[in-house]
Amino acid sequence: MSDEPSVEIVEEDILRVLSENDGEATVESISEELISSSVHVAIDQLLQKGLIRREEQNLVLTEQGEKLAEDILKKHLAVEKQFVKTQSNELAHEAAHHLEHQISLDVLEGMETVTSRQSERTSLKGFGPDEGLVADILVEDELFERLIAMGICPGRKIQVITELPNVIIVEIGGKQLAIEKDIAAQIEVVGG
Repeated sequence: MSDEPSVEIVEEDILRVLSENDGEATVESISEELISSSVHVAIDQLLQKGLIRREEQNLVLTEQGEKLAEDILKKHLAVEKQFVKTQSNELAHEAAHHLEHQISLDVLEGMETVTSRQSERTSLKGFGPDEGLVADILVEDELFERLIAMGICPGRKIQVITELPNVIIVEIGGKQLAIEKDIAAQIEVVGG
């Protein structure tokens, strides 16, 4: 299985990079930052969609591209800000790169909710059958990355379906997941 991102993800990455650089950048600088064999294909598709245009040596966001790029950057920065509190800058940045493509603006609103309700946080392990919002993930490194890849992130709705002797079955993002209880103890939630 390849680690190469899809062209659609590279398109979003290009829009984010352009947004981070005041709406314009060279193809070379984008290629250096993204390091993907799909950059040129993604650029061609963004040009065809009217989200970017060429101006001399630069690619520039169109008005339509600016709105989409702002949303992607907003998601990236919100995720990074959330995780930098409990993770290294590098892990927070990687989580933001991964989740900016997966989360909705509703999840961003959920992140704001959990931030404002710090004192109400509890462990997923003792949460019960209620629906709530993921507040934080307090594990590190590979386990943190695995949970992120499964779609567990602050602001996302989560519901405990059932508890078994060693695992908790939860529903998150329309999927049911089994989480070991010792890991669930390190996932903070707030009531919905």
